[in-house]
Amino acid sequence: MRLLADENVPAVVVEALRQSGLDVVHITETAPGILDPQVLQQAGAEARLLITADRDFGTLIFGEWQDAPAGVLYVRMGTASPQAVADAVLDVVQSPERELMGYFSTVQPGRVRQRPLPPR
Repeated sequence: MRLLADENVPAVVVEALRQSGLDVVHITETAPGILDPQVLQQAGAEARLLITADRDFGTLIFGEWQDAPAGVLYVRMGTASPQAVADAVLDVVQSPERELMGYFSTVQPGRVRQRPLPPR
């Protein structure tokens, strides 16, 4: 699975995903400061699952009808430690029974909610 981590995703999460063998591009390393629509465009162009802690992506996709990427993983973990966030994201991404592509998935402590993305 190919992933694009938004700037607000802690480096410990990106490193944990990379250590598990996943292909992860972190916006802070490649294009810091780009706007959210550009992040969506990059994720779509590269067929990557976007990982973010920014709820604005839901508004862009479902409210403003911006083109959705292959999938979105919105991390909403509150005051959880970066390591707890990394563990939760790894659990979701590595789950063999959960399909992430084609969905806007919201990760919260103890649960994952999913909504189909609109067609591109």
